[in-house]
Amino acid sequence: MRLTIFVISFLAIGNGFAQTDSLKQTKIKIGLLYQPTYSFRTLSGDSIASQYVNSRKWYDRAKLGYEAGIQMEGCLNQNLSIRSGLIYSNRGYKVYNRWWDEWGIASLGYADINYQFHYLSVPLLAVYNLNFENFRFKSSAGISLDYLINHRLKVDIEYDEWYSMENETIFLNREDEHHQWWGPAPGTLNTSNIYLSLCAALGLEVDLTDRLSFELSAKANYSVTSVFSEAIEERLYNLGVNVGLNFSL
Repeated sequence: MRLTIFVISFLAIGNGFAQTDSLKQTKIKIGLLYQPTYSFRTLSGDSIASQYVNSRKWYDRAKLGYEAGIQMEGCLNQNLSIRSGLIYSNRGYKVYNRWWDEWGIASLGYADINYQFHYLSVPLLAVYNLNFENFRFKSSAGISLDYLINHRLKVDIEYDEWYSMENETIFLNREDEHHQWWGPAPGTLNTSNIYLSLCAALGLEVDLTDRLSFELSAKANYSVTSVFSEAIEERLYNLGVNVGLNFSL
């Protein structure tokens, strides 16, 4: 009970302090953002597909992705604002597994397969600001509409020492060398190319000048729409640190 009273009192004091001592809040902010991300996926399926789902856990790995774009924030009052923007993102995951011949009989080596999904996203977030004199804590949550621009598959193959064919031109035949190629990611994509994600962030914004501010926040987003329209549902998610520079109009 005492802890609850203390937390409520702290928030009340913080808001009171903000209302009396913070810099005058502007109505609109425009900013640039960049975010390196830890990108991976969740898998789910029916009981028939459970064995395949479990086997994927041994081979699938996270990859490094990124987001970059512009954002706009409109202040409703001193504590609440709405944020949107236009963001390009690179998401996906990696698979490291044996690489087989076209008949699925002989193993030729190991392949590092990089699934890359490129999105153009429009987020819509509700933001709560806890204001102080020259900085503010920010927490936000909302949704994002993600349009799939392109999906690519990068394969880096390291062939086994024994593998050699005299007239083969597409493969490398010497040990410790790699063959690399790009192509479309396999699987049946959702026909609409429109995906829905849930977003949340927690961070700090510091005023550099009267109009310019620097923002640093931890951000997460999770796609509620499966990438592929198949029995195995794959949903991508990102965890990252967002760095932004905002300009107040």
